Amino acid sequence: MAQGKRLTYRVQHIPLHFNEADLSARLQQAFEGNERDRIQQSISLVPSYRSQPNSQNALIQFHPQIPSFLRDIERDKTGMTEHQLPINGAMLNIDSNFLGLTQVSSPPWGEEIKMEYVTCPSVVTVLSFSLLTPEQLDLRHGA
Repeated sequence: MAQGKRLTYRVQHIPLHFNEADLSARLQQAFEGNERDRIQQSISLVPSYRSQPNSQNALIQFHPQIPSFLRDIERDKTGMTEHQLPINGAMLNIDSNFLGLTQVSSPPWGEEIKMEYVTCPSVVTVLSFSLLTPEQLDLRHGA
């Protein structure tokens, strides 16, 4: 992998009681050799929309390179490779394909999440997430 290249990976099925430091520590356990000293992680926990309500997701970047245990994901041209990592009786799934719904930010606790979508005939359905208030949504739709 080219030095300085940052790729974002999705980590799914993280126990709800885990925070960024817990996840970072677990990922570092899979690092090889001196990767712990050389590789920096940037982690953002986000709610999960999957069928497992007792879990959360994370978006993670590694710099200046990815750890060796994720190289198969980087090499896969189909984008379908996942790496599984056991954690407290569960199995983390790490991928870079982002198929399905993946929230990219976490709203303040207790705030409702709004989803907007636009249907483009003969193309695709584009989904975008917004943390707009109901009043802002009304203004955007001309109400």
